[in-house]
Amino acid sequence: MGHFCCAGLLVVALVGVVSAHDETPPGLKVSELANKDDNVKVEVTEGKTLLRFDCPLLRGDCKATAENGKWPENIALMLDGLSELKHFEVTTGRMHVQGSRNVTGSFSLYCLGDDREFGKRSLVGTANVRVERQKTGILVTFPARFFGDAETASLGWIDFLRR
Repeated sequence: MGHFCCAGLLVVALVGVVSAHDETPPGLKVSELANKDDNVKVEVTEGKTLLRFDCPLLRGDCKATAENGKWPENIALMLDGLSELKHFEVTTGRMHVQGSRNVTGSFSLYCLGDDREFGKRSLVGTANVRVERQKTGILVTFPARFFGDAETASLGWIDFLRR
């Protein structure tokens, strides 16, 4: 499925907009946005950090870094414009999680090898990553403290159908 990126965007405790052409909010370094038309709006509501992607294409990915090393406790992603989620993955320095809307609540959880190479990984269980279809797209909700002390995280997705 290739290299996917982005969950580090979630460090922002401010409301902001990130796109391929805009500056990133303080405390957040975003790179490798896959599509020049993608943009991200970070919202903090009811104790949850919501990263809202506008996804004009069927696929998206990016890479981000928590500059202060602290991730919000409760994180969710809204992938606006998607109608399914055929593949979704998150990779940090220690773990790789992947799944789809069809396996909500039991995404495959892998530990990466000591050399952090993606090819050398071991399936260790499942992660309670929740995926649900909403009116405007797909909502992905991570368990509390999911990103732990990761410095960088990557996120990627592929939609199955467009509306």
